[in-house]
Amino acid sequence: MKNIILSLAVAILIVSGCAIKTHYIQSNKTPMESVSPEQVKVYVKAPEGRKYNVIGSVASYAAGAEDAISELKKEAGSIGANAIINLKLHKEMSYSEENTGASGVAVRMQEDNSENKSGDNP
Repeated sequence: MKNIILSLAVAILIVSGCAIKTHYIQSNKTPMESVSPEQVKVYVKAPEGRKYNVIGSVASYAAGAEDAISELKKEAGSIGANAIINLKLHKEMSYSEENTGASGVAVRMQEDNSENKSGDNP
């Protein structure tokens, strides 16, 4: 009976397409106001010439790349990041479906100030 219940629970999770997400905030960071997921930009690598402050790391696992990145943006926004840099995607195949893991560094990009493009920190 326990095996049937466990199998049913696993099947429900697989069919429901649940997403897993997590984050880690650096210990020396103070909490920041959350940002809307739509405002979070995603970069494969850090844009040159842009200053940013690292907030922490984010990761998600979902049914496809689009869903994984969407969940990643929600998680990053919840800790105050307005960008994710160093995006990594990981495809995983199981006997029943293909899933995608996504991870990156959650950062707060500073405003692009045309007066200070030298890259020096204020």
